[in-house]
Amino acid sequence: MRKPLPCFLAAAVFLVAAAAAAAPVAKITGPTESLPGDLVVLKTDGTVGAGFAWTVDGPDGVDARWFATDGGKNVVFAARTPGRYLFVLAVCADGQVAQTKHVLLNQENGPGPNPTPNPYPPPSAALRTLVDPVTAALGGIPRPDAKAVNVRLAAVFHRCGTAAADAASTGALRQKIIDEGRAEFGADLLDAGQYDRAEAAIEAALRETLTLENRAMDADLKAKAAAVLEAIAWACWEASR
Repeated sequence: MRKPLPCFLAAAVFLVAAAAAAAPVAKITGPTESLPGDLVVLKTDGTVGAGFAWTVDGPDGVDARWFATDGGKNVVFAARTPGRYLFVLAVCADGQVAQTKHVLLNQENGPGPNPTPNPYPPPSAALRTLVDPVTAALGGIPRPDAKAVNVRLAAVFHRCGTAAADAASTGALRQKIIDEGRAEFGADLLDAGQYDRAEAAIEAALRETLTLENRAMDADLKAKAAAVLEAIAWACWEASR
């Protein structure tokens, strides 16, 4: 099984190495064991490079689910079939290529379900009360890839939380949320009304700071909006457990 991500790597062979340029560094961090069906996240902390390309090899005939987030910097993976899965990361920088490998043993005697901790900081008690309905709504969605979708939703709201500092108005930040969601999922997410309850819970949380009335955002409002968006990201991830 080999499913390369579309990336810059195909063009990398045409680049000319710069003698004085810093060499790229490829690193993968994450669990080395999992249980079948677990959601595993691999990260590229410490990697130096302008782009990321992944391949995943596993037992023949196995259609494992995996996708990249944050421009290829993280990979989310799940497989019900036990076996050895090999992840290869390639990065480029200034015409040079670096690679690294990571082996994941997906087996029945693994360390326990969902070994990867929530990467987003837990919200305050007040925000936790606000976003707990998001976790509850997302956790009840009956689709096979629901947990993987929740991780991707978390990444969307995290990116929006990071962007809050640069938002000129509440309307602009709301549009950022829409744009990030469309970029991540296209038109495939809100199908058959499955996400109506989750959408309502997220909207209720957003209205604490991002009212429907468009208004300019000062530093205080930007900080509050960022905190709410990061809390929603945390809640979405929790629903992947």
